[in-house]
Amino acid sequence: MTPLATILIPAWNEGTQIARTLTFLQNGMARGRFRIIIIANACSDDTARAAQLAAPDALVLETPIAGKCHAMNLGMAYAEPGAPVVCLDADLDVSAAEILALIEPLRNGTALAACGRMRVDTALASAPVRAWVQAWQMNPYPSVPIIVRQSTG
Repeated sequence: MTPLATILIPAWNEGTQIARTLTFLQNGMARGRFRIIIIANACSDDTARAAQLAAPDALVLETPIAGKCHAMNLGMAYAEPGAPVVCLDADLDVSAAEILALIEPLRNGTALAACGRMRVDTALASAPVRAWVQAWQMNPYPSVPIIVRQSTG
């Protein structure tokens, strides 16, 4: 089966989070549906091992070079040619169904780019974190899905 999309997950010291993220993502996902690439960049914990245990079919890359941009560029070199690329953080809960919905306009040719909505659960967060999230949510980014449409003319 040719993967429908590549999912890039850069991870820096996410050993305690990555398994939850990957388990959530893979729940109900058909094997081979997506190419999942985790890029452990300059980790000093067990991120790569935790990722490999949680997603044995995923490609786990390790690099001693820190930085999200470097990790994303490294992962792009292994992306499925011609398929959409979805970029996630290592501490997000995103389901396979949500990924499919996000990439559908890309796959059917009605959009050139898409960005999903993000919901932040602050129930267990400290007061300063809840305040930061509340202020951040005033920005239109987290509430408006972005879909770049192809021009018709």
